[in-house]
Amino acid sequence: MADLSPAPSSLGFASPALGPWFQQSAASDNDLSTALAPPDVDLSCPLTLPNSAIWLAPAGGTLSFLVATATRPQALAGLRQADGSQAFADNALIVLFRLMPEVAQRLAMLAHGAPRPDSTAATPAGTPTRPVLDRLAFEIPNTTISTIAALQAVLPDNGAADLAQTMSALSDDARKSAFVGLATATGSLTNAAKPATILRRPEKDDRRLIENRSGGDLTGKLWAFDMHGRVFDAGAWAAILNHLATGPWDNLWAASDAGRQRAVGVQNAR
Repeated sequence: MADLSPAPSSLGFASPALGPWFQQSAASDNDLSTALAPPDVDLSCPLTLPNSAIWLAPAGGTLSFLVATATRPQALAGLRQADGSQAFADNALIVLFRLMPEVAQRLAMLAHGAPRPDSTAATPAGTPTRPVLDRLAFEIPNTTISTIAALQAVLPDNGAADLAQTMSALSDDARKSAFVGLATATGSLTNAAKPATILRRPEKDDRRLIENRSGGDLTGKLWAFDMHGRVFDAGAWAAILNHLATGPWDNLWAASDAGRQRAVGVQNAR
């Protein structure tokens, strides 16, 4: 293993440093007890977050909340499932996490260190072997979250400055929905003119994306996309990142705690 130079920890917002994707609860740093399942035919991965589970920023990027209306908002319009049709079910809530452009490009260049799918030969440094992957999306059915109260129950709550407590201090649903870049129409969530873009970084106080405080399981689909909106198996991406930080490179993890040096467990579909 070799150290990356300059060290990822020195690159600020452009750092490709990696963090865990999930943890069981605010009190437990452990990964989810069930590994990420193989993808369905549309290349999304079924995902269930048990009560108290937390989805975390895997690298530096921005968090947005959108509704997959029949006419998709701009941030979702170019995202495609495996057959080329639009990703996501109509009216689902989409929690979109987009890597900073510099982060996505750096990770794509580092990915030459992962085994190639088409050859056992080593790849020369700087030669891309994977698309530039830059987005994760958690699709939550409209039947699960369609109101601001239901959304508030899954917002991250890592102190007074985090999203849940800040939203709680606002006086009405219109202000609460605007705070996360949404609007309300006849009591249901819909898109505002522009989505929020909320900075989230691994192993920082703002690392949480979703924190399931609903009292039950939160079930949906986890998607990954490249910079052109083409779908990619999220589990394969996690396995690539985990390999990069445990094989070729010695200083790619954001955490110094060995217990948090992971991406996410992935079921072997072979």
